[in-house]
Amino acid sequence: MILVDSSVWIDFFSSAPGRAGDELRRMISDAEPFALTGVVVAEILQGLTRDARRIAHYLSQWELLEPRGFRTYRDAAAIFRLARTKSVSLTTIDALIAAIALEHRASVFTLDKDFSRIARLTGLPLHPQRRSGDRRTMKLVSVNTGMPREVSWHGRIVTTGIFKEPVGGRVALRKLNLDGDRQADLTVHGGEHKAVYCYSLAHYAYWKSEFAGRELPMGMFGENFTIDDGGQGLLEESVHLGDRFSVGTSEVVVTQPRLPCYKLGVRFGSDDMVKRFLASGRTGFYVAVLREGEVSAGDDIEVISGEANAVAVSEITHLYVAKRYGDAEIRAVRRALRVEELPESWKEYFRERLHQAGEPN
Repeated sequence: MILVDSSVWIDFFSSAPGRAGDELRRMISDAEPFALTGVVVAEILQGLTRDARRIAHYLSQWELLEPRGFRTYRDAAAIFRLARTKSVSLTTIDALIAAIALEHRASVFTLDKDFSRIARLTGLPLHPQRRSGDRRTMKLVSVNTGMPREVSWHGRIVTTGIFKEPVGGRVALRKLNLDGDRQADLTVHGGEHKAVYCYSLAHYAYWKSEFAGRELPMGMFGENFTIDDGGQGLLEESVHLGDRFSVGTSEVVVTQPRLPCYKLGVRFGSDDMVKRFLASGRTGFYVAVLREGEVSAGDDIEVISGEANAVAVSEITHLYVAKRYGDAEIRAVRRALRVEELPESWKEYFRERLHQAGEPN
């Protein structure tokens, strides 16, 4: 049995549903067994300003999982206390939902990020824990670091941290970067949302054809992680904002694509490299560090969970460079704005694009 949380139902009833709403539609179409609880119904209805009666009638056809006695409330209180000791933001209602799900041996379908943390602490299963398309095997083939250096470019001295080289052994991954790695201009590089830059090994074959005869060592694009995704095409199309991965003993989450600055041209000695890089669609992506740990070349990269709104890295890049927004772009932007991990600077840009398109934020 799957207990569907209010956050999924709200997405389901929204004018521009994301992946969670689409998944719930599939479950309904396939007659997959799922249920609600009374508190979930109350949460859904209290947020509605219209159609409340119609939606209440619609919800009434599904099974309700309810507390079986005083023990359920006692378990909910214990879950709430556990969450507080682990600095997990959990409401008393969410704690009760978790207790009910555990009591009925149900998984929880939710958009609430804190449920993933409480799930690990309590053994509560989540649905879906990963997208079916995320069963591919990925491997960290190279860990690359470098310190800022001064180079000459068009008659002036430029300080850049784009020169990265592979390092051996296990490397500590911290909130802001890898040990032995730094960025030069912290106004546009680095920070928690750009702790690690990831790039696909498969892209190297493309660029070697573009730069015939030129050596392209790992780290050439300034990436910290060179990733082998099994040669399944553009990694940017299968990785989504908010996707969480384990690598080594650490845990990371995808935050944004890379928008290269002129220093990529410095690295390649080519003024048009930035334009060619964006046009190729082979941008790579940044991750934030959720759990510090150690990584090394050869580590598996495993999918922990997929973000419900499912906005691909490549889609974000398209939305950034698109000159005009049609209906499809507007729907995609609205999904992107619901992704918690997307940095506020990106959200401000997209809100302005919506405003320019005559759309309310």
